[in-house]
Amino acid sequence: NVSRYSTSFEIRGYPAELVAETYKNVVSEHPEFFWLTNGYKYTSASIGCIQVSVLFEPILTVAPEDIPEMDSSFKAALSDILSQVDTSADDYEKALFVHDYIAESCRYYSEFDALLPENGGDLSSCDQIYATAFGCLVNHEAICSGYTAAYRLILNALGIPCGSVHGLAGDSDGTSGHIWNYVVLDG
Repeated sequence: NVSRYSTSFEIRGYPAELVAETYKNVVSEHPEFFWLTNGYKYTSASIGCIQVSVLFEPILTVAPEDIPEMDSSFKAALSDILSQVDTSADDYEKALFVHDYIAESCRYYSEFDALLPENGGDLSSCDQIYATAFGCLVNHEAICSGYTAAYRLILNALGIPCGSVHGLAGDSDGTSGHIWNYVVLDG
């Protein structure tokens, strides 16, 4: 359903909590679905005490009608960077090339800092696309999660195990949320 850009879908035979947990895992593990957020709405239908279906509605980063064209641009950008990687290079050289490519082609979305609550801002007004791989690879502007998603997506496409680590960083009291990549090289 997600890969067909569905904005709502019905799922039968699974409890709503399992559907919601599965959805969160899909969002976390598939940065290519840049139009999804961690947010969602659902309605369960039951007969008596037996739940029979869940109508699930992901909350999106962009307007639904914009997704197909944006996805096409995203796939082209991803294909472009993958075509530039030297396939004869070792994994370290590939990982470094992708790192340098992203560092040189994307800038930090500096307006994000002003939206942080500790700076008197309101994150609800943030354009969430800057937190995605699309922001990094197509708009060439992202926050840490956009950089992380793009790097993870590209390295995994190259067969290099790469994931994400969430934590705290930045402030002397360590209260700012942050995300990094981990990469498995030479075991």
